[in-house]
Amino acid sequence: MSKDSHGRPDDVVAAETLANYARCNSSFVLDCFQGQFRSSLVCPNYGKQSNTFDPYICLSLPILHRQTRPVFVNLVGLKGDPRQVKLGVSMDIHATIKELREILSKNHQIPSNQIVLIELGDDGFQQTYSDDDVLSIVDENQEVYAVETPELKPATQSEGEYILLLWVNRIGTGTQGRIFGSPYVLQISREATFKEIQKQMLVAMDDILQNDVSLENIGIVLRLRVIGGLSGKCYLPSDVDHPLYMPTVDHALEAIEATTVMGPHHLKLIVEWDQETKEEMISDVEVLMEVDPSVQKLRNQQKQVPKVTLDDCFQHYFVEEKLGEDNAWMCPSCRQHQLGVKQLSLWSCPDYFIIHLKRFRQSSSQRTKLKALWNFLFWD
Repeated sequence: MSKDSHGRPDDVVAAETLANYARCNSSFVLDCFQGQFRSSLVCPNYGKQSNTFDPYICLSLPILHRQTRPVFVNLVGLKGDPRQVKLGVSMDIHATIKELREILSKNHQIPSNQIVLIELGDDGFQQTYSDDDVLSIVDENQEVYAVETPELKPATQSEGEYILLLWVNRIGTGTQGRIFGSPYVLQISREATFKEIQKQMLVAMDDILQNDVSLENIGIVLRLRVIGGLSGKCYLPSDVDHPLYMPTVDHALEAIEATTVMGPHHLKLIVEWDQETKEEMISDVEVLMEVDPSVQKLRNQQKQVPKVTLDDCFQHYFVEEKLGEDNAWMCPSCRQHQLGVKQLSLWSCPDYFIIHLKRFRQSSSQRTKLKALWNFLFWD
């Protein structure tokens, strides 16, 4: 058991602690490899310091690593030319999706409840991020889409309830094909017919339609697949009066409401085009995107491998630490629980000093191998 100094000289307490430990643990190995830590606690009220001493055989040092990480975001706005801006955002490695949303909201004057954060893949929507998600689930090379949405209108007697549609275009149907262009968003009455829905969606996609395309008296050219809808009934039917009231839509909206996704409730759709119709109506799709200087800045930082020395790791390991509320310390001088200041230091080193370097960082969702470049010095 560690003995507290209680004002006695450190060398006396250290020798006493080591002698007690050696009674049950004496061996040749310990003689060669064992040293002692000194752990000091300082009372914030009276400044009294209490020291204890503990044996060690191996010193396990964390490798210093970047405390920030890059996040690349494609911001899709309601206004502006181009509609899309690629951004580079430097975030704390322990940050959450909520913090990313707040930064985008503040820097681009978009209400935080009008931003939907999603991940897209070749075949459509991959993931909608929840505010409670940690950023570590987003790969550093993965682009996050932040889609600005309009403020949802209240229901009216004439047009009923409004719904927000968020969609991407895709060539091919079912499991075949790939997406093209940018995400789009549209606010529409749930009373709308299929033709009215299709027309308003095509109007919203004016930037990619051919100049000679007329939307008057156009037939049914799109297949609208609901993401998160009922299995086997995920397409909006074109032969009912109000397809946005279909059970598959209600099922998808209920799934969104059950999550911690921030932002407006919305219905995700895959707009499926057949090859012939796409060639007739869609111009050569080239997403016009402004690239903010922050992107290249973060790319350059990624290429720079951080350099670490053993001294850096020692300095980090032995830094002062203020105790938290759940770890209050009973000060032997004032006999009260205090949020003392704790500092660990090396009291003695063994003849053979073993240092273990922690090359892996463990987070709540993954285990990451650190890639810091080490500088070693050798002595003869």
